[in-house]
Amino acid sequence: MKIEDANAYIEKNSHPKLWSLLAEVALTRLDTATAEHAFVRLQDYAGIQFLKKFKNIQNEDLKKAEVCLFLGKVDEAEKIYMDADRRDLAIEMRKKLKDWFRILQIIQQSSGPGDDVLRLEAWRRVGDYFADRQKWDVAAKHYEMSRSYKELSDCYVMLEDFAALEQLSKQINDGNELLANRSANKNHKKLKNGDLFIKHQTVLSCVFRSLRGTF
Repeated sequence: MKIEDANAYIEKNSHPKLWSLLAEVALTRLDTATAEHAFVRLQDYAGIQFLKKFKNIQNEDLKKAEVCLFLGKVDEAEKIYMDADRRDLAIEMRKKLKDWFRILQIIQQSSGPGDDVLRLEAWRRVGDYFADRQKWDVAAKHYEMSRSYKELSDCYVMLEDFAALEQLSKQINDGNELLANRSANKNHKKLKNGDLFIKHQTVLSCVFRSLRGTF
């Protein structure tokens, strides 16, 4: 059935599911006029706003990728970006989705400018993911790789791994924030786990300085 015939049929047999289906088919065909008509009938303001931005895209491949992303077909959108040699857009898309696991995979499978910085950020973000779920040992591995020493020390405290804390104290540079005495800092962050280690950073600074003989 031609899309014009489908539109005419749905006009006579109006139903939200039919309009939604028509909008999706129209988008996949890059038929913005029909898609906009369907979105208006659905009162889908998100769809209408999408089309306003969509019309400014000139490249056909990028249009297809944006349609896939709008329809929730993220993997298809990424493939189109990568095939179009727009690795940067694929990574930016994954950033917006907070899919740092996939970003690490992309970095492993291909290379591009700024990968070293991006890799460190991705490792830290993955560490945050596991820390939020109290998987301290896994989080610690990623914080170590990203050289996120403050977050790493948090994990060691939660794991009560004081041998690792001692080793960390020998690795960090002089002047690192972990060596600063934070007792006067009224705005220090609290751990999500409650009051047990609420002042752990002040304790850590004392421990590190003691281990390094800097008191």
